Amino acid sequence: MSVTTLSKPNSVEVGKALVSHAMPILVAQLALMSTTVVDTLIAGRLGGPELATLGIGAGLYISIMLAFSSIVQGTTPVAAHEYGAQALRRLPTIFHQGCWLALLLGLLGMSLMLFPGWALGMSDMSADLNGRVRSYLTVLAIGLPALLLYRVCGAMLNALSKPRMLMQFGLVSAAVHLFLSPALALGWLGMRPLGVTGCAVAVSIINTGLALSALCYFAKSKIVRDLGLLRGWTAPQFKEIRNLCSVGFPMGASTFIEITGSSLVSLFVSPLGTAVVGANRVLGNLGSICYMYPMSIATAAMAQVGKAAGAAQTRRIWQVVFVSVALACAGSALIGICIWLAATWIVHKYSIDPAVREIAITLMPLLAMNQVALAFQTVTGQTLRGLKITGRLVPVSIVCSWGIRLFCGWLLCFHGWMVIGLGKQGISGFYYATIGAAFTASACYAAIMVYHRRRQKSQI
Repeated sequence: MSVTTLSKPNSVEVGKALVSHAMPILVAQLALMSTTVVDTLIAGRLGGPELATLGIGAGLYISIMLAFSSIVQGTTPVAAHEYGAQALRRLPTIFHQGCWLALLLGLLGMSLMLFPGWALGMSDMSADLNGRVRSYLTVLAIGLPALLLYRVCGAMLNALSKPRMLMQFGLVSAAVHLFLSPALALGWLGMRPLGVTGCAVAVSIINTGLALSALCYFAKSKIVRDLGLLRGWTAPQFKEIRNLCSVGFPMGASTFIEITGSSLVSLFVSPLGTAVVGANRVLGNLGSICYMYPMSIATAAMAQVGKAAGAAQTRRIWQVVFVSVALACAGSALIGICIWLAATWIVHKYSIDPAVREIAITLMPLLAMNQVALAFQTVTGQTLRGLKITGRLVPVSIVCSWGIRLFCGWLLCFHGWMVIGLGKQGISGFYYATIGAAFTASACYAAIMVYHRRRQKSQI
């Protein structure tokens, strides 16, 4: 293996490049995330059953959507490697095959959401709640293929270090959703209120608009025209799709495992009542917002590491890794302190239900404690994916998300751990297990990173 070692880049310069790349991604993610905040606030005002519907339905939708989005976002490290190596003629084919993959996954995702018995059957929920969740998922399924197509466009822009347009798309979509979702859910447009199903209608309309807007931008963008990404459209090519899947499928599997480790908690605790499910939804939504900061740093780092690897710039790879970990952990520590101190105020803004408020406030310190470990886990995981090291992360995700977070969480919640004299912990048991899972995954990813670095040094 031939590796080019350049003079050590300045940490400040690397940090500035990461922040410049990450900030548009952060704004775009927060803008898109605002849709779930708005929907949660609407459901909180509609009452416990609607909030429970959103908690379970959105959890399943997010699990499928993020898993499939992660698969198509395998386009980023693949394209970034080629871009760093200046193999520009390969980029149109990578983009075309990414789009075909998005459409195939979109159809599969629609099937899973239109027939959700495979997931809803895991919980003993009421027939009324089951019907509400099915209606919610049916509407969301319509817009899933368009969203995955938009994600491919975003993955390509990220690989090219051109994420600023994603920020603009995100801000416009958030502004539209801010009006459209409550209008449909609460009946502002002179029609009967649709409840949280109206929120789903708004999301599907916006997802379709995002895909069309991204393709229009690609048609007019100078860099896209220069690279010829929309010219000479190629038919599906098994070899190229397999190449994308070799990177993307382990990413999607890890994401699905990690997200289900979170979203299935709502199903498992549903026998404890709608107030518990609603409180878990409030904290899940807040946790997702906090997660956007380390995720934006990690997404930028993945692209930067991929380009450096393609150009065989070994020193820059590890400079990006160390700086991105420092930025993510420091910022997440500050976020954790803030949500701990403002717990009561935040929860009261989310829900008017006294029972939901009481439960959520008791869980907020546990959410705050998890921020730094989660940031470390996120950045190290994404930078490993930027190096196309993806398969090794799947077993770690299985053990930590399903083994520790779900099984140990369920055990602590409903049975306790009598070996150490610990009784039933209720929903807090899942949050204790979540903290343990984040620390365990962080340790495993760090070990994989150290092993890869030592192996790389031995080959210089």
